[in-house]
Amino acid sequence: MADLTLQLLAEMINARPPGIRAWSPGKRRAYNSEAKRAQRARDKACIAAGGLPANEQNISQVLADAALLILRDDLPGADCIRAIISGAFVDAPDLVASIDADIRSGKRKLKRVKAVQF
Repeated sequence: MADLTLQLLAEMINARPPGIRAWSPGKRRAYNSEAKRAQRARDKACIAAGGLPANEQNISQVLADAALLILRDDLPGADCIRAIISGAFVDAPDLVASIDADIRSGKRKLKRVKAVQF
């Protein structure tokens, strides 16, 4: 009997509280609405401070901008970026030269990073 009581107590202590999926649809909708409102407020404050919200889209675009800057100025790492591009697009052997030409001619522009000097 004591073993059963100890086992039940251990299960109660280790039991996780029910997650958001266990909530009623109305409660979940209200929670998600409030979370989204708070996220929009944080994003707005970040933009007002002159920054970018750290979301997947912005991170990807900033990384792409960094690659463009490295390729444009032929900085250390440019050859590595060119190798990655050629390895990813094996069916387009002239793509790297085309991208380099587009960057130098101004066809490919920075999307998120405004001006960076090295």
